Amino acid sequence: MSEGEFDEFVDLDGEEGESHTPKKPRDDSKDQDTSQLSSQTGVSEQQISEETTPSIENQPEKISNSTPMGWDREQFAMFFKEDDVFEYENLIYDAEGRLKRQYRIRNSKRYELDQAFIDLIMDRVDPDEIADQVIENRGFDI
Repeated sequence: MSEGEFDEFVDLDGEEGESHTPKKPRDDSKDQDTSQLSSQTGVSEQQISEETTPSIENQPEKISNSTPMGWDREQFAMFFKEDDVFEYENLIYDAEGRLKRQYRIRNSKRYELDQAFIDLIMDRVDPDEIADQVIENRGFDI
């Protein structure tokens, strides 16, 4: 494998190509409608989220009989070190076990588990932390 083989956005002739622009989330209109609705009617965001997201208390049968949410998804490759692949697979396996034991969900889909992982990471990690980790992975102290 040659150095730079996976350099992104570099054409075969060595010139930089266009930069990557992430896709805009498809449900932005829903968020705008909700915020407009709440500002017009005086309803707080907490009240809206309480109405749209049912509590898990006293609903074990509904939870165990629930089906995976459908949404547009796109297959995306992530590259892991070998040890991290095993850790990730163990993490997902443990999450599936908890879904089965605690919530009696036996129909979980891999894309649901992957999406939950991505959602949690996106909420907790910022770009500075990612950049710092890349530098640390290259063997430098920050």
